[in-house]
Amino acid sequence: SQGISLIRELGCHGCHLIPGTKDIRMVGPNLTRIQEKVQPDWLVSWIKRPKDYNPRTKMPYYGLSQKESEDIASYIWYNGKRKVKKEKIDDLGSSVQIEQGKKLFESVGCLSCHVRNENDVLSKKPIKGVDGRPLVLTNRDYAPALQKVSQKVQTDWLYRWLKNPKSYWHETKMPSLRLTKSESKSIASYLLSLTPHKNNKKYTNYIILSFRFPIVYPSKQTRTKFI
Repeated sequence: SQGISLIRELGCHGCHLIPGTKDIRMVGPNLTRIQEKVQPDWLVSWIKRPKDYNPRTKMPYYGLSQKESEDIASYIWYNGKRKVKKEKIDDLGSSVQIEQGKKLFESVGCLSCHVRNENDVLSKKPIKGVDGRPLVLTNRDYAPALQKVSQKVQTDWLYRWLKNPKSYWHETKMPSLRLTKSESKSIASYLLSLTPHKNNKKYTNYIILSFRFPIVYPSKQTRTKFI
């Protein structure tokens, strides 16, 4: 039972045919709407060296070249069409809002699954339950680390995700926190403030041009290359 649990957690069945894993859900997130979620430059760097962004990720390192990483990112981006139009989220970034978002983040249960930095990884005293037995352990590193989330996600996606995670991915384990629009903005503003986003226009332009101008090269098996 320990073995199958690790196979589920690590996603071994994503590459290997293993008896008893036919109906197990893939470990990685759904990429069919990736244009809504991530920054194009982040996608390239993630594919090339995922542990540079999150040292504890289960995403493997494939030893890809820069060009290979850009080509894969272009293909994923081209096929991950938006279903929701991009929107500008106004009134983000004030010091008051960021402080309110920090208080909400630390009080509504986010730290039950997420960490921001190494300080959140440190164990804390559990909330005592019946007969003094642990009922809830805080700071469980189940979900993605959020210290550098501004480098990864788009602002409007983060706002919508906080409001209703299942509207983007119905199989997500992220619960609805029943946040108001104002609360969602405050938490989004706080998370985006943790690390400023530095956009790499080279990668962004490469991917945008790639999915706009596909070039088909004839061969025995028709294949499309994006440049």
